[in-house]
Amino acid sequence: MVRKLFDNQSYGSNAIELDLRREFDYLLFGEGGGVRHGHFILVRRFRRVNDDLVACTCKNNLTKEPSLDCSYCDGEGYLWDEHWTWCYSMYTDGATSLGMRKKYLNPGRLKVEYKTFFLRFDTIISEDDKIVEIVLDTEGRPVNPYKRKILYEISTLQEFRSDNGRLEYFAAHCRQDSAIKLYKG
Repeated sequence: MVRKLFDNQSYGSNAIELDLRREFDYLLFGEGGGVRHGHFILVRRFRRVNDDLVACTCKNNLTKEPSLDCSYCDGEGYLWDEHWTWCYSMYTDGATSLGMRKKYLNPGRLKVEYKTFFLRFDTIISEDDKIVEIVLDTEGRPVNPYKRKILYEISTLQEFRSDNGRLEYFAAHCRQDSAIKLYKG
């Protein structure tokens, strides 16, 4: 069964506009007979106390550099927790995208991926956090045991709001955090 775009259930209470949250869920989950376009990712949320990031014990007091082989923070320098969430993602052109707002110039030539992740309105995320792509099987399910694939730094977190300022969804414009992929396989 194919869902009609303008069925009565898609409209908000005033029956004038589409409910964008509901339409976004149709895109992610394929509800109403549609095809699921979403997939799982991890959001690496950095722990905060009074809006300050919580430093890991591995950080050197003098240089402020973390230990890259730290078993607590994985070389981030700050403590974090990872949470599963659904998203829709697409590659973007790094030269013109919002993924280039935080630009670091490295010597030499590197292949760096730029991606935009579209997230539900209720996703707890900030520009200080990171997005972790995981290895998925051919059907889009996380491979067990879970394997982190690519770590993305959020350059721009864009809120998409509609009527009366209601948050409808986020777009996280990202740059690959490192030229080295976390998983090769």
